Amino acid sequence: MPADAQGGNAKAVDVAGRLLAMLDEVEAATGQEDEPVRGASLKLQMARAREVIEGLLAELVRPRGDAARVVCIGRTKAGKSTLRFVLTGEGADGIGQGGQRTTSIPITYRWRDIDVVDTPGVGAYRGAVDDASALTAAADADLVLWVAGSDSQQPATVTPVLQAIASGIPVFVLVNHKQTFTAEELASDLSPAVIFSDVGGQEARIRTVLARVDVSDPTIAHVNLWLAQRGLAGEDQRLLSQSGVPAAEAALAVAAAEAHARRPATAAAVLRARAADAAAATHVVAATLRAYKRELVADRRRLRDDTEAAADEYGDEVRHAAANAFASATTQVVAAARYAAKEPHRGKAQEHMRSEAVAASKQAHVSLAQTAEGAAEKCRQQLVDGHGLDLPILQVRVEAPQLPEASLEGDPLNARAANWVARGVKGAAAVAAIALTDRRVASLLIGLVDERTVDNIRNDLAPTVEGELTKRKASVDAAKAAYMTALAQARTCAEDAVRAGWEPIRRSIDAVLNARALRIEAYAMWSAQLARLVWELASAAESGTD
Repeated sequence: MPADAQGGNAKAVDVAGRLLAMLDEVEAATGQEDEPVRGASLKLQMARAREVIEGLLAELVRPRGDAARVVCIGRTKAGKSTLRFVLTGEGADGIGQGGQRTTSIPITYRWRDIDVVDTPGVGAYRGAVDDASALTAAADADLVLWVAGSDSQQPATVTPVLQAIASGIPVFVLVNHKQTFTAEELASDLSPAVIFSDVGGQEARIRTVLARVDVSDPTIAHVNLWLAQRGLAGEDQRLLSQSGVPAAEAALAVAAAEAHARRPATAAAVLRARAADAAAATHVVAATLRAYKRELVADRRRLRDDTEAAADEYGDEVRHAAANAFASATTQVVAAARYAAKEPHRGKAQEHMRSEAVAASKQAHVSLAQTAEGAAEKCRQQLVDGHGLDLPILQVRVEAPQLPEASLEGDPLNARAANWVARGVKGAAAVAAIALTDRRVASLLIGLVDERTVDNIRNDLAPTVEGELTKRKASVDAAKAAYMTALAQARTCAEDAVRAGWEPIRRSIDAVLNARALRIEAYAMWSAQLARLVWELASAAESGTD
């Protein structure tokens, strides 16, 4: 749009447009805030800023006509449509009867080369659309004509009217006194005190409520539109004069002409005021974004610290659980070694030690995995509860490493037979001799009838028995040592695997931390850009109104 069509405010229009685009970007990016209350608050602030900036933009691009523009506002049934009939003789069918709503859309009519806009009544029950329509029309006025019914000037009942009065636009108040008279009273000479009751009180109340929107010197005229309508209908100039309308018309025409002549200065004041409002509303958004950035920085630091603390807690529980689990496994292997040392059959001793060692390792791994999973879930839940996160549940799995096949070397000694030999039992000595060596068969047969021979054989076998027992102990100890070494290695592998199970949580936390870091940067960027655009807007609005 050319600059002259915008009152020379092309730069301000451009900055206002960029501000709206910036707000749209922020709203789109923050539409899925983790914190609903925070997101809702920011959304309301941005909606307010957008509303003010759009009003400013409308003011910047609004074309100005040659005729003065007077916008009538007032509560429902105040007499705005009756005033139209009295001024122009038009719209008699639109004059309301009773309490119904008459004007539903703004209607512009020409009076004395002045554009007069009749708006829907404000303040009606469920009349938000009418209120907005009147407010929009009044924003473009050279002069606001407030038609105030004499029965509705209390501060509580005129708030919608005040909302439609933009800063800097002059106000002309037409007090419509609603007294009605009988035919006999109309035929008499009615005094102004009868037609217009409590003039001083009406004006005092009007000035009080207008002071709320910084209107300190309104023009106030008093009319009785009912009386004027009767005078026009009966072509009775006396009633028309008594109604106060002619004097009010003259005053209104003068006020409209003066307001139109002052319109450039008024428009500049309105523009500066709206630019200031836009700046204030945008500063609120920028300040909120900066506050959210500071909150996120603190939250991110706490989350990082809490994650490290949770990882340490998890690691401590894993180490403690591993120590307990593999201590039990070690005890089981030691017990298996004791059993193997007494087992007379090598195959059974070897299988017992291997199976007990493998079972102990598996049980240690299962116990460690269960403890680690519980510890991880506890730490995860602490982070979820403390920071509102939604992380996947950690499933810890520990694979049991294969233990070596530690064997018992040498032929097993029949420990029971050796014991019998040591005790000198004849039958047992024979069995022991057969079990230990084939060299003693002849002597053994002789010894069956010769006790001395048996004692000799026993003495001869004693070193062999002791050697076999020593060999068995060394073999069992070697197997036990091998399994102990394997258990230690299994514990190291299991601890590493379980500690690695924390990584999914750490990666999830890192993703959250990175996302928050990006949001922190975005908040900082948005707040800085909004502040810069607000400064540009203020400068452009000021230069455009010089």
